[in-house]
Amino acid sequence: MKIKKILLILKTNILFVSLFIVLIIIGVGIKLLLRMKQNIATMESNIGPNYQQLIKYETLKTEAPSPQLISELTKKKEQKRKIFDYVLTKFSTTYPNVPEFKIFPKVEYKEFLLETESYLLKRAKENGIVLPESLGFAETGFPPSSQIPVLSLQLAVLKNFLNLLIDAGVEVVNKVVPGIPSSVSFYQILPLNVSITGTSGQIIRFFKELDTPSSFFVLKNFTIVKVDPGIFKAALTINAIILKKNE
Repeated sequence: MKIKKILLILKTNILFVSLFIVLIIIGVGIKLLLRMKQNIATMESNIGPNYQQLIKYETLKTEAPSPQLISELTKKKEQKRKIFDYVLTKFSTTYPNVPEFKIFPKVEYKEFLLETESYLLKRAKENGIVLPESLGFAETGFPPSSQIPVLSLQLAVLKNFLNLLIDAGVEVVNKVVPGIPSSVSFYQILPLNVSITGTSGQIIRFFKELDTPSSFFVLKNFTIVKVDPGIFKAALTINAIILKKNE
């Protein structure tokens, strides 16, 4: 009976029920249309400038970025950002000048070696500094071409480091042995095994030189022993931190 009454009521008021349903559908439709118009307006506002840019690239095709160029530039931007952030906190703005030998690499390297040794010995003598009898680089014969880039880097770093020791006034440089450079991300690490002898003041000045903004050397560890009254011998492990050139 209840079902019959409900059906009777719906049948009697079918017009109003239908009208109500139609109004709901119209309301939903209007809402969707308004949203679509808003989206279309947004798209049109973006299309205009982009279309003008496309026209520009069509007439000046050399300026149009390709997907490969965009990807490459994005990578370079991220790389430079990382380098910049690291430089601000870790690295010096001064680095060794490593020459590149292209015409006669072996002969040019040998000239660079002899000139560097002569310069360092002369400067040390003028400042009363005793350097090792040999800097560890072979002066006879020619090295293999494959070894010249590493030898040139070692020699350039050694020149900077000995200049720093001379500036600090350390009396005796017992040895400075450069190791093999290793690559870490966008920079290189060149280890140095160092032994020096001098007064406490000279060694402290040397440590201060390491801490200046122009120094790209990082003290890794050290030991100091007293060898005579007021004279100390220090053994140090030092890393030269060098940014790679942007190829």
